[in-house]
Amino acid sequence: MSIRVAHFEKGVSMLANSLLTRICSSYRRIMLIGFTTIALLTVNIANAGPVDWLINTVMPGSSQTVISDISPDRKFMVRIKGQIKLSDDLDDVLGIGSRAIIEETRAGTTRRIVFLPNANGGVNGGVKRSYYVNARATPFDAEGKRWLAEMLKTLVRESAFESETRVKNLYAKGGAEAVIAEIEQINSGFGRGKYIEELLKISAIDDKQFERLMKTAKPKDSSFERRQQLVSLMGKRALTSAQQVVVLNAVAQMDSAFEQRGVLNALTPSLSQEPAVAVAWLAVVGKMDSDFEVQSIIEEVMRAPIARGYVDAALQASLGLRGNFERANALKVILKNLPNPTDSQLTAFLNIVEKIDGDFERQNVLIELINKTSLDKRGYAAVLKAINGMHADFEIRNVLVTLAKKMPADSELVARYRKAARNLSDHERGQAEKALDHLNL
Repeated sequence: MSIRVAHFEKGVSMLANSLLTRICSSYRRIMLIGFTTIALLTVNIANAGPVDWLINTVMPGSSQTVISDISPDRKFMVRIKGQIKLSDDLDDVLGIGSRAIIEETRAGTTRRIVFLPNANGGVNGGVKRSYYVNARATPFDAEGKRWLAEMLKTLVRESAFESETRVKNLYAKGGAEAVIAEIEQINSGFGRGKYIEELLKISAIDDKQFERLMKTAKPKDSSFERRQQLVSLMGKRALTSAQQVVVLNAVAQMDSAFEQRGVLNALTPSLSQEPAVAVAWLAVVGKMDSDFEVQSIIEEVMRAPIARGYVDAALQASLGLRGNFERANALKVILKNLPNPTDSQLTAFLNIVEKIDGDFERQNVLIELINKTSLDKRGYAAVLKAINGMHADFEIRNVLVTLAKKMPADSELVARYRKAARNLSDHERGQAEKALDHLNL
């Protein structure tokens, strides 16, 4: 097995901008630095809890990789420069391009092995080994070989080096069960996600196997790792309603709104309209602390095939938004799936509108509501009530004029309309009154 360690993960650069903003929060960090990629991956950390993380660094312009796995009772570090060639059984290093160092401290003992190329040079030219125990040169005996084999298997599993080849080999020997058994031994959420991704490329999994893989997630996993594992696990398979609830419950335990949105967006195209699923979906969205992410999720769902079935849930999710901009945008996209709102839906919609304290945003939403939905007398009266919280004459007049073009010639409605226009400036009030002329009252 030949491993090129030029980089550790592809496609994560899109995370950098969002995750960099979280750098000051009290989270554990996982950092990957590549030739063209920088990403910060956060892991929750309790003040008194275990501290462990995996760090992989590839220096720009070089092929040097550093991988660390640190916990209260163990410190593991690998430094590799150039390519490294492992035996098929993953128990020895057969070749090295430049240099590799593997070091572990556990139970008060530090073991260290250094690999350099033989005189022939190159990754296929064999290696020279220098083995140390507690900083003293030691013969590379059976115990050293056992330790090295353990470290190499850890390296391959946790870093997902050549995961495609590794999964194919495992699958050839024992099918999906063999791969899942390997995944169950992986501590790194990153590694599990990559193995799951590769497994699903070559094999379908049944419900029991799905449940086993869901259980492999660990409390210490970062939100990034959880998202990667969940998205990989969903793949292109159609999850049952019960499985979707399991996934959504797992998403609710994540502490990054950005990563939660990543899973929800992957699930949205096949999201079930079963009540239990909608409740679980709403529980996730209601927990999120980012208006931008919640607005984005609402927009994604409202553009999906199941949009009409999620209008009520989207309205409830919108109640938690705090920003005028996000509230207005969420409501406008909901309106596209609300041509004939029920009384309860209209009430919920306008309750959110009344929370918008920006006259410009409230005006825009009310005008969209008037133009794009079918309202009865009670609906028009509710819109007039929603105008009461506005203060800017220009925006109030715009809503009234739009309303006058659509509302029926009802004397009670007209009286409410004129009451709403009464305190406007002379010009704006005149425009609002003129808009009533076509009703011939």
